Amino acid sequence: MTPTARTLAALRSDGYTPAVVEAWIPRLNIRRDLFGVGDVLAVRPGTPPLLIQCTTGDHHSNRVNKAKSESRLRAWLQSGATFEVWSWSKRDDQWECRKTPLVLDEIDIRAIEPPRQRQKHEENLFTLNTEPIEMF
Repeated sequence: MTPTARTLAALRSDGYTPAVVEAWIPRLNIRRDLFGVGDVLAVRPGTPPLLIQCTTGDHHSNRVNKAKSESRLRAWLQSGATFEVWSWSKRDDQWECRKTPLVLDEIDIRAIEPPRQRQKHEENLFTLNTEPIEMF
């Protein structure tokens, strides 16, 4: 069973309605997380939406550090929603889940690059040439 499948089962048992929001892009053979960090989105009445990054125990700290440098996570948290990294490890023949919630104060705004500005081009490729054309 994958970390995502374990997360879905745990969320359902806690009364959440979860959905996988990670997308597989076949032509590129890569996975794309929601907002660069989320694998599962879970909702429950009376609770803010919860976005979760699922992983194995060995990759927990890598995923936490990656999430802290993602500008879109900052926007997610500013909306009042929550985010956690969940990692699954097997200890004594039993699966344990380590949960690390991230809050707005922990997002490293210094590591976030500002959005790139579009370059202005002198010529517009879509401007029609209105000069008359000589024929023959």
